[in-house]
Amino acid sequence: MNQLLRIEIEQVDEDADSLERGVNALREDLLGLDVNGVERVAGAPAPANTRSAALEVANVLAVTLPVAMPLLERVARVVGDWRDRSEPSHTVVVEIGGDRLVLKGVDPTERQRLIADWLAACAATSAREAGH
Repeated sequence: MNQLLRIEIEQVDEDADSLERGVNALREDLLGLDVNGVERVAGAPAPANTRSAALEVANVLAVTLPVAMPLLERVARVVGDWRDRSEPSHTVVVEIGGDRLVLKGVDPTERQRLIADWLAACAATSAREAGH
């Protein structure tokens, strides 16, 4: 059984090439894990009054992974580490099964806390679904 994890990278005030390089780097990092696949999908249209070209590139990754909390934890840590290395203007939104994690402008300690809370929510959702 597989799960689909959605990762969206939002970047304003940067050019499309910069966003493209960032998304490619994150995709490569994720492919180094035991995931079943990482595909690029088209992002949402750009908000009004933004540089639409930079946001209309494929800024969403769909990660297919087996149902396994340890792998989800590793994916979350890779995303968090990538966020720390990336442009300060990047916002990363990770979503699985309705549980969302938003990383924007947080220090590493806060990022670790947010990831831990998100993983706990994911585990609770998974346990509820397994009970049905």
